Amino acid sequence: MGQHLRRRLLAGLFVIFPVGFTIWILYILFRVLDGFLSPAIDPLIGFHIPGLGLLGVAVLLYLVGLLAANVFGREFLKGFDSLLKRMPVVRAIYVACKQLMDTLRLPGKTVFQRVVLLEYPRRGIWALAFVTGTAHRESDQAPLLHLFLPTSPNPTSGMMLILLEGEVRELDMSVEDGVRLVVSGGILSPDSYPLPDK
Repeated sequence: MGQHLRRRLLAGLFVIFPVGFTIWILYILFRVLDGFLSPAIDPLIGFHIPGLGLLGVAVLLYLVGLLAANVFGREFLKGFDSLLKRMPVVRAIYVACKQLMDTLRLPGKTVFQRVVLLEYPRRGIWALAFVTGTAHRESDQAPLLHLFLPTSPNPTSGMMLILLEGEVRELDMSVEDGVRLVVSGGILSPDSYPLPDK
């Protein structure tokens, strides 16, 4: 019961944290921009415009999106990303939030079909992977699986593998639970795995 409760609490935290963090950041931006824009614009037009901070946040997000869409902007953001990752205290918070946001952007329901286990990097060691497609071996038409083997805790990077269907073990787990398992580094794990005895 305690283990079940812990897993469900952590699962809820992994869902709520990036959403709550995003809302908190947008709220701070709203307060800062509203406090900055209202005193500057209200005297010019002679009246207060409610929601000016919200408009400012929308414009700011649009400009950042515009910046990220061109080559110069991408290089600038890459440099800023690298700078944040070198700062001792900020690094831990920034990397964790970025990985969680990358996970939410991951189109798991359309790209990942199901969750499996395979022996990797050697026999006796099992890794979690996502099936992304199927094919067949030309010589005997044996079914093959296209697998994405994610890195932990960031499931947006990893390796693409092609294996015979009989070389993997099916997991009775949704894609979303599989992604949470990878992101949590095994904390949000199932009670059992369908591994062979030997």
